[in-house]
Amino acid sequence: MFAAAIRIFIGTSPRWPYFTHNDKKMLVTLPRIYCPYNGTINPLVDLAENHTDAWLRQFKLLPDNTAYKKYRTQGFAYMVARMFPTAQKPLLFALTDINSLLFLLDDQIDPVSKDSGADKPQLRLFISSFMSVLFNPLPQKYNHPFLNALADFWSRATALTSDLWQWQFATALCQTFQSALWQMENIKNDYKPTLEEYKMHRRYLGAANIATASIPAVLNIPSNWGSLTQQVVELTQLAENIVCWANDLYSLAKEIEQGDTYNLVLLIQQVYGLSLDEAIIKTVGVHDQAMKRFQIKADALVGKSPSLTHYINGLKYIIRGNVDWSQNETTRYEFAYARE
Repeated sequence: MFAAAIRIFIGTSPRWPYFTHNDKKMLVTLPRIYCPYNGTINPLVDLAENHTDAWLRQFKLLPDNTAYKKYRTQGFAYMVARMFPTAQKPLLFALTDINSLLFLLDDQIDPVSKDSGADKPQLRLFISSFMSVLFNPLPQKYNHPFLNALADFWSRATALTSDLWQWQFATALCQTFQSALWQMENIKNDYKPTLEEYKMHRRYLGAANIATASIPAVLNIPSNWGSLTQQVVELTQLAENIVCWANDLYSLAKEIEQGDTYNLVLLIQQVYGLSLDEAIIKTVGVHDQAMKRFQIKADALVGKSPSLTHYINGLKYIIRGNVDWSQNETTRYEFAYARE
């Protein structure tokens, strides 16, 4: 997702291919993935959607009214409201804004191409500029509307969260950028990552780590688990992978159309010499096995402390929220379920 997405900052005249093409979309058929948890939604979702629509317009982040309307149909407020159903209004609004901004970055560029690695020096410069917004304590006007929008989000988020959480959020962004540079270097050198390499980087490329890093702020709980830290880290990484494996299934048609090969289904197809349908089935198996491991590890940790139980419930909301949003509330993905 991110390696190509953040290239938009290299220039000041972004292109908007996602909002201008009218090609008929490819449709893939998927088995239903295993997800044993129930979902819910934040009752403030409609307010969050209206707020973020106004926020995008305030910073002029889309080219015209048609684009704003089309973007709204993708339902990012519903994704955030499902992942964080107990978030209070100010933080819910802030998280909806930043998630919309990050998705917008992914949409406003051409598909990943083999010469993307040529932009690596500019990408490093952008990363420095982007991160400097998070560490600049003084209000400032930037020369790009996306940076101004980021600064606005950060000024609100810092007023609502602890210094520790702010550092953890910035760290999560750095992890995402590091994986973006890894992907761009691979593309530049025409290097195909192994399955293990892809699995290691995928949760950062998909920014799932940013979602899980937001749980302590939303629930107002500490994120230091003492002797259980390693177990919680492993559980969190499992949750992030589960979200990303599901996303690789839901986004498959879009990524095939765009020529983006950084998708678990396509890598499995290539590595094992499978048909697309066979690779889909195998990917569902990878997802479901991870989901079952998550269940076992989560059940072993629930009850160790009230804060940890709340945190684990937060992970479950993110996992289930991604499924419900992807299949019911966004126009972003095109897929159908196989008849059962």
